[in-house]
Amino acid sequence: MFNVDPKIEQAVNVQKKYTDSLMQNQHVMGVSVRPVEGYVYHPEAYALVVLVDDEKEKSHIPSHLDDVPVIVQRVGKIKTQ
Repeated sequence: MFNVDPKIEQAVNVQKKYTDSLMQNQHVMGVSVRPVEGYVYHPEAYALVVLVDDEKEKSHIPSHLDDVPVIVQRVGKIKTQ
């Protein structure tokens, strides 16, 4: 059994809880978790990263979900080949 950092476990649980609802927005391309070193409110925290295709969507995404910081990142449209 692995010893999982509670901070990443919390972020992954938040990702599981909110991904389906975030993906209902047609401009959300994906949701992931990444470390955010030196984050002001949670040093060495993990954040939920919401990938969007339109910069204007930042205002529609909350800055935190269940005390986990949310980073909105514009990636443009993702297309399959």
